[in-house]
Amino acid sequence: MDSEDGQKVVDWLRPYQYAALRKVPGAGHQVFMDNSAAFNSILIDSITLGMQLEP
Repeated sequence: MDSEDGQKVVDWLRPYQYAALRKVPGAGHQVFMDNSAAFNSILIDSITLGMQLEP
């Protein structure tokens, strides 16, 4: 999925739950393998932020 389609999904989800588009530098289809350090960092940051926003 390209980032434009990803943003459409985020926009659709936002009224119902936390959603954000994150881009992993240097990553392609296997994002978690192509740049695992950046992926893991973005994942942890996103989960942490999402937990802070929970009611």
